[in-house]
Amino acid sequence: MISLKNINKSLFLIFFFCFSIIAKTSFSMTAETISSSPLIEKKDFPFSISLSSGFINGDIEELIYQDNKMVSKLKWELKNVMFTGGSASFFLPYKIVLNIGARIKISEADTYMEDFDWLKTGRDEWADYSKSNSELESGEMFDTNLVIPFFRQKKFSLSLIAGFKHDHWSWSDRGGYFIYSSENGFRDHIGEFENKKGISYEQWLYVPYLGIKSDFKLGKFLFNIDFLHSNYASGKSKDNHLLRNIRFEDTFNNMNFFYFSGKALWLINKNISAFIQYENQEYKRAKGDMRVIDQDNSSFFYKNGAGLSNKLWSISLGINLTLLI
Repeated sequence: MISLKNINKSLFLIFFFCFSIIAKTSFSMTAETISSSPLIEKKDFPFSISLSSGFINGDIEELIYQDNKMVSKLKWELKNVMFTGGSASFFLPYKIVLNIGARIKISEADTYMEDFDWLKTGRDEWADYSKSNSELESGEMFDTNLVIPFFRQKKFSLSLIAGFKHDHWSWSDRGGYFIYSSENGFRDHIGEFENKKGISYEQWLYVPYLGIKSDFKLGKFLFNIDFLHSNYASGKSKDNHLLRNIRFEDTFNNMNFFYFSGKALWLINKNISAFIQYENQEYKRAKGDMRVIDQDNSSFFYKNGAGLSNKLWSISLGINLTLLI
């Protein structure tokens, strides 16, 4: 008969091997493990790792303003993008926990890009529209934070979270169709693009944040709810229109960031737990400065000429391992 001790040892070896592979390639939108909870006794276990996999969905907007009016909007979609990742927790004095984590996309998801333009008319309706297939070329999310408990009862606790995260995404589009307005007409020119790469778009986001973490323990189950917020997110983006040989480079500061997470964990034993997690994060729409570089390498600067937003949600399943160093 196979003993439980041998099973646990085998599980540990398998997941430690998987974690080593993932760590070399790049994991929740923020770094956190079950052992971040002050309700979990961890005096004998100063180190914990968490592995997870799931799907991300969302929309990213790229905007252009003229005279404080939006004249162009590109919307890049994320649809059922599969990711994998993990995090590590280090237990410090006074029950403070340091979490470090990352997440990377692992699937070639089917996505699309939509382009709306209002520039040619004074109407509220768009004048030009196009839709094309897009490829998510890269997607990474990195995060580190401190969890500092300030209220604790037997089955409930509250903690302060202070951290920093960085997201990076890049896409390219190919082919598709368009509905354009001619000089004297309105939505009267319909056609298809050649099946070649037309636009590449890349986005970098950075945010220091503060938040509240709540934990509730019920038997062998633990429930976490996290709220994070910041008014100091920043970012930059680069949009390269390959067919027109023109590039847009944008910078953003003092963006609003919001994050919510709900997690349910099954405490299998003192070493292993499994969890399911829902996360939702948003960098609110914000204006920034735009620099346009044309085919002659001439540069033009537009104050508050660019806009950006980023909305994502995900569902993931994972396992947490707590071990001695």
